Amino acid sequence: MPYRDPSVGRRKDRERYRRRVAERRAASLCPRCGQRPPEPGRSKCAKCAGMARAAGRARDARLRAAGKPRRNRDKARAYERERARRQTADRVARGVCTKCGVKAAEPGRSLCEPCAEKRRAHERARYAAARDRGAIYGGKDPRAKRRAARVASARRR
Repeated sequence: MPYRDPSVGRRKDRERYRRRVAERRAASLCPRCGQRPPEPGRSKCAKCAGMARAAGRARDARLRAAGKPRRNRDKARAYERERARRQTADRVARGVCTKCGVKAAEPGRSLCEPCAEKRRAHERARYAAARDRGAIYGGKDPRAKRRAARVASARRR
């Protein structure tokens, strides 16, 4: 039944939607279709999740073609930062490498030996490139860098 005031219609639709989803979840069914149980550890069934992924990909392709960003970059960065923190905390709690999440971390360390070696090689190459540019210690004047580090250390203390 159409309402004179569109905001009333929207409010009623939201109420109906919330009620329907709550009933489906209580019955252990997919909240979208209400026909199949959701996948283990997920909120939707496999079929509905696949349709949602396909719709998302199509939406992203349309936005890309129009030259628009796919999402709010600041919000996405904040979410990714928080996700990375949760993932790292989980891996530390399990005692596995915080980088790969597969192998056990070295005793007293957060990385496994292969990941640590890769990181050391990368840092050596980065330092050598900076040294060749004349930008060792992150800048041309090592004394200024050390002074700034001392100030930051004092501030932390």
